[in-house]
Amino acid sequence: MLNDKLKVGLSYYREGDDQNNPIEASFSEDDLNILRNAGDNRNAAIRSGVSIAQPDSFGRIIGIYSKVDTTINTQPFTYYVYSPGSSSSIYNVSFTYVGQGSGDYSKESLGNYKFIGVGQGSYLPVIYLPLPELKQVGDLSLSAVPLKGTNLNIEVSGSNWDKNRFSSIDDGNNFGYARKVQLDVEPQPIKIGNLNFGKAGINLKERFIQSRYTSLDRINDVEFNRYYNLTGAPQSDQILREAALNYLPANNFTVYSKYGYLKQSDSFSSNRFYNEIKFNEPNKHQLEYTIDYVHTVNSSVKTSWNKQNGKAFYDFEFIRPGIDFLYENKEENLNDSLLATSLKYVETIPNIQFTPFRSFSINAGYSYREELFPLQRKMELQSKSYTQKISAEYHGLKEFSTSLNVTFRNKKFTEPFKRLGYGDNETVLFLSQSRTSLWNGFIQGNLYYQAATEQSAHLEKVFVKVPKGTGSYIYLGDLNNNGIAEENEFQLSSYDGDYIVVTVPTDKLFPVIDLKTNTRWKLNFDRIIIGNNLLLKAIKAISTETFWRVEENNKTPDTKQIYLLNFSKFLNDSTTISGSQLFQHDINFFQNSNEFSVRLRYTQRKSLNQYSTGIEKGYFKERGIRVRFKLVKEISNQTDYTNQIDNLISPPSSGRARDVTSNNLVTDFSYRPVQNIEVGFKVQTGSSTDTYPSTPTQVDMNSLSLRVNFSFENFGRLRVEAERTELTANNAEANIPFEITRGNVIGKNYFWRVFFDYKLASYIQTSLNYDARLLGNSRVIHTMRAEARAYF
Repeated sequence: MLNDKLKVGLSYYREGDDQNNPIEASFSEDDLNILRNAGDNRNAAIRSGVSIAQPDSFGRIIGIYSKVDTTINTQPFTYYVYSPGSSSSIYNVSFTYVGQGSGDYSKESLGNYKFIGVGQGSYLPVIYLPLPELKQVGDLSLSAVPLKGTNLNIEVSGSNWDKNRFSSIDDGNNFGYARKVQLDVEPQPIKIGNLNFGKAGINLKERFIQSRYTSLDRINDVEFNRYYNLTGAPQSDQILREAALNYLPANNFTVYSKYGYLKQSDSFSSNRFYNEIKFNEPNKHQLEYTIDYVHTVNSSVKTSWNKQNGKAFYDFEFIRPGIDFLYENKEENLNDSLLATSLKYVETIPNIQFTPFRSFSINAGYSYREELFPLQRKMELQSKSYTQKISAEYHGLKEFSTSLNVTFRNKKFTEPFKRLGYGDNETVLFLSQSRTSLWNGFIQGNLYYQAATEQSAHLEKVFVKVPKGTGSYIYLGDLNNNGIAEENEFQLSSYDGDYIVVTVPTDKLFPVIDLKTNTRWKLNFDRIIIGNNLLLKAIKAISTETFWRVEENNKTPDTKQIYLLNFSKFLNDSTTISGSQLFQHDINFFQNSNEFSVRLRYTQRKSLNQYSTGIEKGYFKERGIRVRFKLVKEISNQTDYTNQIDNLISPPSSGRARDVTSNNLVTDFSYRPVQNIEVGFKVQTGSSTDTYPSTPTQVDMNSLSLRVNFSFENFGRLRVEAERTELTANNAEANIPFEITRGNVIGKNYFWRVFFDYKLASYIQTSLNYDARLLGNSRVIHTMRAEARAYF
């Protein structure tokens, strides 16, 4: 419009919930009445989380909470005590996090909540009902270019936000509007006669947002609330005015100044002064300094917040010294009395970079930081921190490259704050990565090492319900009738799982050292052996690969034992939080041959994890051989033999302890008459013995499967499979670990599978999956899924 000097835009957006078809939720008539009467008040859309447990098959009411009636401040009050197994525990209680200081209970562990006093906790025995919402936003914008380098934007927007579609209460305040006017003038030359004063540009902005206005997405910068110190500001109409000057007196020199005024209700206003200076020449020198000052009045609370930071360096060929500076001073006063939310810190960070040649560099830095916080209404020095950093990097040879980063941090608290419970602490961080390839690739390896001190917690296993078929566990029910879903009542499942397990840290933290290291090395003798006699050919056929990985999260106070890899201190029952050690070694013969190859493998894994329910220790060892060969051009075979030891020591409540020894033989024939057709036949037999029960359990397995693959070049494929697996056990009533059965049942198991995918067009892909299974004497279960995807 008008040669692109005037543009008009109009848009409408709608986003809402279907209140009549909630997903994974259902409402009783009582719930609907609560929602109808709640209006827009989120805290009114709640129902009690307390319910009397359902009687079991014997008519017993077994819950996990007891009710206690008492008086607090002469008023009757009821709270609940976690006491599973008690005759008075007839209640099940659901708790919801409502924020620190807004609840009466604290969380001790999964399902265990403790009453600690009215308003002293973070949880309440209530359930929040979901409020179905509807948002509608309309926007009218105008953009004009009245002069070259000048842009004027005017925007008006209105919104309608129904926070509860079940209720007509509070619907009178659903509408809100906003407006914005902004003028941008690009930097223009400033000349007086023959004198050139550089360039200057301006930015002017005025914005009004009604408190009832809502947007579908964020309209402010991420740090906007921090810029204007909006935390704690009352919800009200907002007026924002900003004016900025961008001045460029010379090349590589910029001065930017900005003033902002924000008003939100009659009791809140904020004035911001921001200044920035930059002087730099790429790869030569740099100077940056910013001052950001905000003065805020929020009722009777006055805040002065001064933030400054600077950065400078100068490049002397291969040496580049520099310095960083950080400063922040936030003083919040109520009637001239300093509030606890005030703070102050100053940090100076001199650093130097040494680059004698392009492939090698060293960076070193030292940081000194002071932190001050209010104590008895006066700003007092809380701590001093000393940080040393050094890093080095080398990548000058194609055969070798390495990097190293080391950080030491020592934080010391002053005596007044030590008396409040603060303690000195040291932090050490290591990170190293190296790679090598020697003698034409005969030796190839890499090494990774990372260690850090941090805060950690014991882990708690939590079983989370997911759609059926997408999980790894099924719930067997309340086996011990105690009203608690315990770990041993969940069982691994290959097919119908509707629970997954996640680990959640408990609330109590303690200092730990966390270490991760691994290395991988390969030997390829064909890279260095020259010659074709029989012995040399045999040596050239050999290649090896060794992998070793260690992970350790340990709370020992003697951290150097972990840094220096003293393995006698690893996987320790009293200090290890979680840890694992994996070693794997492969020896390959004719690894890259399509005609004949052999692989020998040895794997060993040790682990230890401390959960809130106790310690779990595992040991796994596998020895195996794999042989691949071609009988004729169209027929090939792969045969695997493995011997495994799988031991796990775990708390009785988990039901996962085992001591399993297994031997398995698998041979797989593949026939490919033409390139796009493959027919396969696989035979598997094996035996597993679990000696953990008082009467050892032995399970024998044999399996036959047939598959046919058709590929449609560049379009899709079709795969059809049929499988029969039979398991026999010396004691069918025993609790057989999932690691033995792999989801099958004792007896005969049959499976049919069809997978088909086809590309209808370059941007349309279809797929179809069909699974059927018959496990033992159960009924046949059919599962089918079809999907079409379009790409734009």
